[in-house]
Amino acid sequence: MFEFNWDRLTNALFPLGTQGPKGPLAAIGRQYLWSLPVVATLGLIASALEGVSIGLLMPLLTLLLDSNATSSTDVMQPIVGALASIPADIRIFVMAGGMLLLIVFKVIIQTINSMLIGRIEGNVNADVRAALSDRILHLGYPFFLTNETARIVNIVSSDSWRASETVRMIFAMTTAGAALIVVSGLLIVVDWRLFLFVAIGVTVIRVIQAMFAKRLRILGECVSSSNRDLGEQMLLIVNSMRLIRLFGQEAKEQQRFVEASERVRKAMYGVQKSSSHILPRLEVMQSMLFITVLLNAHWMGIALPKVAAFLVLLNRLQPHLLSISQVHLGLASIRSSVREVEWLLGPEGKPQPQSGTLPIARIDQSVRFENISFSYPGTNNSSNAVNDVTFSLRPGVATALIGRSGAGKSTVINLLCRLIEPTSGSIFIGETKLRDIDPTAWRRQIALAGQDIDLIDGTIEENIAYGCPEASVQEIQEAARIADASSFIAGLPNGFKTRVGLRGLSLSGGQRQRIGLARALLRKPDLLILDEATNAVDGVSEWTIMTLLKEHRNFGSAIVISHRRSTLAACEDGVVLEHGRVMECGPLRTLNFYREMELDWQESDQGGLLRTFQ
Repeated sequence: MFEFNWDRLTNALFPLGTQGPKGPLAAIGRQYLWSLPVVATLGLIASALEGVSIGLLMPLLTLLLDSNATSSTDVMQPIVGALASIPADIRIFVMAGGMLLLIVFKVIIQTINSMLIGRIEGNVNADVRAALSDRILHLGYPFFLTNETARIVNIVSSDSWRASETVRMIFAMTTAGAALIVVSGLLIVVDWRLFLFVAIGVTVIRVIQAMFAKRLRILGECVSSSNRDLGEQMLLIVNSMRLIRLFGQEAKEQQRFVEASERVRKAMYGVQKSSSHILPRLEVMQSMLFITVLLNAHWMGIALPKVAAFLVLLNRLQPHLLSISQVHLGLASIRSSVREVEWLLGPEGKPQPQSGTLPIARIDQSVRFENISFSYPGTNNSSNAVNDVTFSLRPGVATALIGRSGAGKSTVINLLCRLIEPTSGSIFIGETKLRDIDPTAWRRQIALAGQDIDLIDGTIEENIAYGCPEASVQEIQEAARIADASSFIAGLPNGFKTRVGLRGLSLSGGQRQRIGLARALLRKPDLLILDEATNAVDGVSEWTIMTLLKEHRNFGSAIVISHRRSTLAACEDGVVLEHGRVMECGPLRTLNFYREMELDWQESDQGGLLRTFQ
């Protein structure tokens, strides 16, 4: 008994995926499966209308060339007989009108089909991009530590569009295939012997085409690779413009970009060059097939009306054969793009986002690191970023996290925010393991402000309210006042409605830090993390940070990373890290490392604000 297999149909719609009908692209295409038989049916109808209009040439030519046509035993005899009953002076007009009417109906069907295909292609394209965005936003954070940003950007901006072209190509192949079925059937009806020559010739052409397609697949992979390199160079220029200008490396970076662009040009030209050679050769072979059929018809003594109708049908077959050839070559050239999209959408080799189901309403208990170690992907255990780290963060207390660059401070913060998970050991909130807590609920109780927290491309108001979109205007303005940002915002032409540009680059470093601090304070977090929040030349004033930490404005506990004496002086506890290990922890002023820092500050005559709070 026949059983319809939807998986096979899905795989037909997305035949290039590396994971077959169960792959991520096939999952997107599955919701549009209904359109495939609709497109095929409309293609069959359009081709049938065109085929019948061409088939009418036989009775017309028979009547024009043979006055005794009614005695013919041809398959078209009924039509020939019907035409014979029409007065000779209007017969040709009736035939021409009928053929024209059939073509008009065919064009209408084709237009409807094209509009449907365009709609489906656009929907699939949007769905693929939405799926990529959703995938990126929900991947585990370690994924972004081990994969090139340029590759991800290239997949979303370029490969996704090329992958979506498979829909148009498959629909084109479906329509062409439907036309081949109809036209082939008519060719068999006209003369099955000539059709055998055509079938053999088409098979030979397809074998040769498969050889060409293999080379195009290789060239297509070169295009994807060179595009990734170009994207990486462009990201370098955009993200490092300040560095490039300061060190006068514009010419060098321009040369590197030109070289990357040239590699893209050569790769794309290779595809175009091969395609330009392949298609004409296929067209020549198809023309040779046409001539061979004509000569065989002559040698076999086939009547002129049959030969004429057969050749016209064969001529109409050529565009559909060419379309299928182009689709196969096109699919081969974008195969690498499809693989890239499926790689990003697929689960293989990618860290999953943190799990946990326990709710948490507040962070009002001690946070304990117990024997925590972590090594970043691509490193071995001997080079752990943090190693056997144990310390506690008391609730309601500001704790200084101290250490030289590379000591492991940022890793501790990432672990605390659950951007990464410990390689070994556990973090406890009271007696509950952090890994068991819902990560989204946990992060709602945390806010981070510092030197590496970017702004979004929006207004100042939108940036401050980024973590609290329900906040009122008054709450936003109060957070800005506490963060010492109100004065500079008031001086801007549009105040809180001023747009900050991409990553906030239209503002100074200090202004960005103040907005970032206001954004963190607006959340009124149980745990506030300040990561070098006063490092910019015109950054948040140290007096502001010290007052904030002493009075616990808008937060419960705090972790402070800073190299400034006055900022650290507002903290009660301290944890000293060195080479990924905890060297000291406890009350800040009892730590040897902090005392050494005080001596250094005194020798350099810095940190006058410290006396204010002693």
